[in-house]
Amino acid sequence: MITILFREPDVYFRHGVAYLLSDLFQNAFNETIQIHSDMTLAQCERADVIILSLCHGEHLVCRPELRAQKRRLVIGFVDRKETTPSALPICHRDMLLLPRRISPADTGDALRAAWLAVQQRASPPQIPSCAECPHKTLSAQQARVMARLLKGHAIEQIAEAMTIDAKTVFNHKYKVMQKFDLQSDYELHQFMHRQREKNTGCQFFHHYL
Repeated sequence: MITILFREPDVYFRHGVAYLLSDLFQNAFNETIQIHSDMTLAQCERADVIILSLCHGEHLVCRPELRAQKRRLVIGFVDRKETTPSALPICHRDMLLLPRRISPADTGDALRAAWLAVQQRASPPQIPSCAECPHKTLSAQQARVMARLLKGHAIEQIAEAMTIDAKTVFNHKYKVMQKFDLQSDYELHQFMHRQREKNTGCQFFHHYL
């Protein structure tokens, strides 16, 4: 039995990937699968396969729950794949990043090859210290600005509440978008909503909400 942890908001995409995984493991490896969607630390530690649906910027965020010392496959579905491996957090270095628009056949081939590679590992990979990790985070002031943006506050409201200039608020917003390679306000808000929903790993601004 292969335990798979998969949380995906798009129900059609989720069912399509679940069917592909069931067919792949049954026909290629003679294994049945069990899929869970509760992304807790305990579930992450037990899973053989973890599948993440990553919005823009999420691949640059620390996920310490992925550092568990276990041979397993971690997959990240992304909308665009531009980041070089050296820019990824240490906990993402062995993640298989797949474009969401890839064909089912190519997805199946990539998953089959990745699972075989995982099975051939003699032991779990040695993970360096988090102190050496290039993962991105927010400064305290950026976190305060982002928390207020999430609440729907206008730039002028944020500036007045924080007793700073509106240009400074714009500058913090711009630096966050640049840091996480976000190209629009929609991508920024989607990224921040995802961080607010996280119940494991780094939580950017929960005490400012």
